[in-house]
Amino acid sequence: MNELKQNIIEALKNIKYPEFNRDIISFGILKDIIIEENNVKIILNLNTNNENHKEIIKNDIVKIISDKFDFINITVDFLKELKE
Repeated sequence: MNELKQNIIEALKNIKYPEFNRDIISFGILKDIIIEENNVKIILNLNTNNENHKEIIKNDIVKIISDKFDFINITVDFLKELKE
């Protein structure tokens, strides 16, 4: 893993999952970080239908990434893991 991705993960450790004391990294919901030039896409694997939680997490990610890094575009995508 390159240093920039590692630095992004460290920044994301500051984001708490709504209504919990654990951060989103320790919850294991980070699926991938895709960096293309000045664009970053954070992909999360989130098993919730709570749109409010998704919005809080997304806004927190965009804020912390824009504060700490110089990306032009920050995208947050949510995948839903299917359980059989």
